[in-house]
Amino acid sequence: MTWTEAIAAATGLLSVWLTVRQNLWLWPTGIISVLLYTWVFAGAKLYSDAGLQVVYLVVSIYGWAHWAKGGPRESGLPVTTLSPSARAVCGLGVLAGAAGLGTLMAHYTDAALPYPDALVTSASIAAQWLLARKKLENWWLWIGVDVLGIGVFVYKGLSLTAGLYAVFLVMAILGLREWTHAKHRAGASSSASSCPHTPDTGSSSTSPGSSAAS
Repeated sequence: MTWTEAIAAATGLLSVWLTVRQNLWLWPTGIISVLLYTWVFAGAKLYSDAGLQVVYLVVSIYGWAHWAKGGPRESGLPVTTLSPSARAVCGLGVLAGAAGLGTLMAHYTDAALPYPDALVTSASIAAQWLLARKKLENWWLWIGVDVLGIGVFVYKGLSLTAGLYAVFLVMAILGLREWTHAKHRAGASSSASSCPHTPDTGSSSTSPGSSAAS
C-alpha cells in the first residue's frame, strides 16, 4: 500500500457515497481519484484499468456538465431507465469490448489478467456512461464490476483497493435501492401533479342560493 493508493481509495469512496446521494460533488472528487488511480494501476501492470481512468476522466467531465444542466425548467436531472432493446445492446457491447480488449492485451502486453481486467474495463466504461446519463442500470453494472474487481485486486496484492471495492459493492447495492426509490417518488409526484383539479362549487359564496338570499 502506498500513500497514492490510500488517497485514491479515500477520494473514490467519497465519490461513490456522493453518487448514492445524487450530489453533484461526486464528479470533482471522482476526478481526483481517477488521476491518482491512473498511476497506481500502471505501476501494477493493470494497463486496461490504467487506460480506463482516462476514459473516466473524459466521461466525468461530461457527466459533471450534464448533471449541472439538470432537467426541464432547471429541475434536478431525473433518474431514468433504459429500454429493453438498449439494455441488450449495452450487454452485448460490454461482452464484445471485453473480448476484443482482452485479446489485444493478451497478445501485445504483459498484462497480468488480460480477460478479467478487460471485462472490468469494458463494464466500467458502460457503467460510467450510464451514470453520466443518470440511468438506473449503472448500478447493476457497478455491482458486477465490484465483484469481479475484488478478485482481480486480491490476486494482484492491492489489498486496500480490494477492500475499497468491497465497500463499493455495498454502496452500489444501496445506490440501486436509493435511485429506485427516487425514481418511484418522481413518478408518483408526476402522476399527482397531472391529475385535473375539480373545484368544489358547493361551498362557493356565489352560488345561486346565496345570491337569491341577498
